[in-house]
Amino acid sequence: MHARSRSIALVLVCVSALALAGAACGGGHHKSSPTPTPTPAVAATITAISPGAARPGTVVVVTGTSFGATQGTSTVMFGNAAATASSWSATSISVAVPPAASLGAGDTLVTVVNDVGPSNAVSFYVELPQVFYVNDQSTPDAVSGYSLDGAGSITPLAGSPWPLGGTYGGFGGDASSLWVNPHTRRVYATVNTAVAAFNIDDSTGALTAVPGSPFGTATTANYGVTTNPEGTLVFVAGYGADALAVFSVGSNGVLTPVAGSPFPTQVGGNPDGLAMSRDGKFLYSNQEGTQALLRYSVATDGTLMLLGSSMNATASNYVVRAHPTLDALYQGGDNTGLIGYQINATSGNVTPMSGSPWTVPSSMSVTVSRDGKRVYVGGFDHTLSGFDVAADGTLTQMSWSPLTTTAVAGISVDLNADGSRLVAVEQAASGPMHVYAIGSSGAPTEIGTATLGDVAASSPEHISFAR
Repeated sequence: MHARSRSIALVLVCVSALALAGAACGGGHHKSSPTPTPTPAVAATITAISPGAARPGTVVVVTGTSFGATQGTSTVMFGNAAATASSWSATSISVAVPPAASLGAGDTLVTVVNDVGPSNAVSFYVELPQVFYVNDQSTPDAVSGYSLDGAGSITPLAGSPWPLGGTYGGFGGDASSLWVNPHTRRVYATVNTAVAAFNIDDSTGALTAVPGSPFGTATTANYGVTTNPEGTLVFVAGYGADALAVFSVGSNGVLTPVAGSPFPTQVGGNPDGLAMSRDGKFLYSNQEGTQALLRYSVATDGTLMLLGSSMNATASNYVVRAHPTLDALYQGGDNTGLIGYQINATSGNVTPMSGSPWTVPSSMSVTVSRDGKRVYVGGFDHTLSGFDVAADGTLTQMSWSPLTTTAVAGISVDLNADGSRLVAVEQAASGPMHVYAIGSSGAPTEIGTATLGDVAASSPEHISFAR
């Protein structure tokens, strides 16, 4: 082959190699262009969910990082339930809270799952339907359930009322004879010598009695009832026995008395209202007969140990209510004082708050908004009082307070989950109920009334929202 031919052949080979491999021909002085390396995928990070609590079907916004510009195969999970997204970006996702049937109510963990795996988990509170329950002395004694719409209309729940299976123990003072634990979705109501337990249907709010309900307490004239935050322990005030009954709660809701139950209070103390510290370590018991506030430590198995008592000048103490986000208590009775206490989270000791007691006409019931920013008091003289709550739990009475309501008897009051509605039920035959819209300033405006129309000859004791 001629030299010229060989040169042409070499050039052709070099061009072919350049096209295929991108390499330069010649003496190796030219470098290859690097092949781009894909950006490695990373797990998403959730920084917030707004709002942090909502009912199924409500759209909430999940914010964070590394969600991806589009959803692709990624998913937002509420527990084990996948949520439907209506918008998706790298830092924000709008999703509807999954149906109650697949999710239940109470605390659940939210994650964003991509090809790498799940993100960090953020707690979200799934609210029950906007329903409330009333413990009424009827024939037979029962719990009634109602739904409340935005316009203030009250509708009895299907199947209401639900018999308690016993005779009511008597007047409950602050009408503390009913308690709803939204985490376990159960309702507890006291009768003379027992406590009734019900499961709440997540979708409708209807009740189903726990197998074996009511459960004997070995006490008499039972009034107050409460649970620890997790709903694994139930406490009952035996007014007539000067003792407190304590139960552990099984996975099926069945109550079993703990060792040592019932635990003594004071002779002639007549325990009425009960309240649990927000961490579940301490139980507080109003003593109507001796005007004392007893404090107990609560062991993990429910065993109570009396730590001491605090005396006050409030006659006939009925109500004691714990603050949901602060170490604080509020206690009242049938005179003109609402007492505030700050709780020592280590010892359980209580110290009266600065400015306490605050003047109210009377205290039959006390409710604290779920965000802890407002306190409302229902009075025996059918008055309604309202307070703003400071960061340390101290109270400032609202300018409109107290309000003389249109009720004609003492009222038990409670707020719905978001604090936009308050319902007051009269302790009178047929139990008239009054619905108030709560404005941005906390002032109440009556927007509706109803009676316990599904119960004959009723006399209600307590109202409690499922929140």
